[in-house]
Amino acid sequence: IRYNLVFILLESFATEWMFYFNPKLNESYTPFLDQLAKNNISYKNFYSNGYYTADAISSIIASVPSFKDLNIITTNYTQNKFFTLPRLFRYFRFQTAFISTQFHDSILLFSKLSGFKKSIGFNEFTNVYEDNGWGIHDEYGFEILNQEIDKYRSKRLNYFIFYQTVSSHPPFTYPSTWKEKKFKN
Repeated sequence: IRYNLVFILLESFATEWMFYFNPKLNESYTPFLDQLAKNNISYKNFYSNGYYTADAISSIIASVPSFKDLNIITTNYTQNKFFTLPRLFRYFRFQTAFISTQFHDSILLFSKLSGFKKSIGFNEFTNVYEDNGWGIHDEYGFEILNQEIDKYRSKRLNYFIFYQTVSSHPPFTYPSTWKEKKFKN
């Protein structure tokens, strides 16, 4: 049996708001994520490296830490050939895709140089989806993610997909389709 992997990087998200990681909370603010963490493989000892999304992405994909005011993604070193997760998965004949609905082209370029076979970026969806100031709303981004998963599954291919969200980043706007929805405090 070979498993597939979908890695979701939540932009500007802190585990302190998840009951699974912080049982001192009076209630769960993230019940779905808490269930995922409880029923799947989850790690409690992990640390952030850097202040920006690019710092996290290079650390996760290529195990290259960021240093004060220097990130591999924004330097010429990004063109070096690193041993990366997508290269590892491709070695084992997995399909690989990187999906970022954020505006930054440097992250998308890094994904291509890191060995992802397919890189899907914001520019490919601007005519179809509205944005939140940083990129496409996650509601639409997850639709894109599901479409990619469906393509691989229909062909019975193993896959590794890295998806980066943006909606948990200020200014916290909502898609226009949500205007009629009522929210609890």
